[in-house]
Amino acid sequence: MSTEKLESGEAAEPVAPARVTDDTLEGYLDAVASTAPVPGGGGVSALAGSLACALGCMVAGLTVGKRACADFDEGAREALRSCEELRRRMLELSNADAEGFVPVTAALKLPRSTPEEAAARARALDDALLGACDAPLEVLSLSLSALGALGALAERGSKIAVVDVGVAASLARTAADGAALTVHANARMMGDQSRAKELRDRADSLAGLAEVRSREVYVTAKRRYL
Repeated sequence: MSTEKLESGEAAEPVAPARVTDDTLEGYLDAVASTAPVPGGGGVSALAGSLACALGCMVAGLTVGKRACADFDEGAREALRSCEELRRRMLELSNADAEGFVPVTAALKLPRSTPEEAAARARALDDALLGACDAPLEVLSLSLSALGALGALAERGSKIAVVDVGVAASLARTAADGAALTVHANARMMGDQSRAKELRDRADSLAGLAEVRSREVYVTAKRRYL
């Protein structure tokens, strides 16, 4: 989302944002490219996570039942189940991120002519921003879960597709980095600085773990491929 547009009060009246599951890919990209505040970086980050998991599903599917990977067959099946579940949830979160900003936009339009109105607006905005952090924080957590499954596939999955695990690891890191930035953007607008710091610290901790793990998976996949 464009926090600058929201903070300036230029955002349009709350409307249902474009949903990645409702549109063609081209239509969704057109919506992202527009000047509307959503869909934006948070939703795109979740979509990157879903793509990472989709690649994990592909590699796991190519591993299951293969004689050369017989000793990893159950592990591949578990990775497939995990990646499929995560793929679907990440896609839902891409929509949830956009929908989470409808209350933020509404809170920004509340009156603040009197001290009482200003205080009520500040409380409503903080609550809305806290809710808007739910989706990106879950994307951060799920990115780490995805990297766990991808790590197993990088080490023991079908070698003919292991390069795709490396691509998936890069996408999972992108999802985590983008989600963390989204949390920071939300926290920056909050009046409750203690709560804002907790959100930033949590996001940074998860993103740091994802950075390390994604690099490990990427390097493992690259070495096996070469």
